[in-house]
Amino acid sequence: MPHPTLRDWLSIAALGLIWGATFMVIALALRGYGPVTVATARTTLGAVTLGAAALALGRTRRG
Repeated sequence: MPHPTLRDWLSIAALGLIWGATFMVIALALRGYGPVTVATARTTLGAVTLGAAALALGRTRRG
């Protein structure tokens, strides 16, 4: 198995930062909104983001 490159380490670090930041943002959001509202907002934001990515990549399913 090849040794990890700098790009590999940076990818893992970015993933950790994004993943960790998610929990921090959820904790902050729960201070002002209820759990159902936060969960709905996260789900909606995720669906919109994935839908936009699918449209941008031309990977939509029609019909």
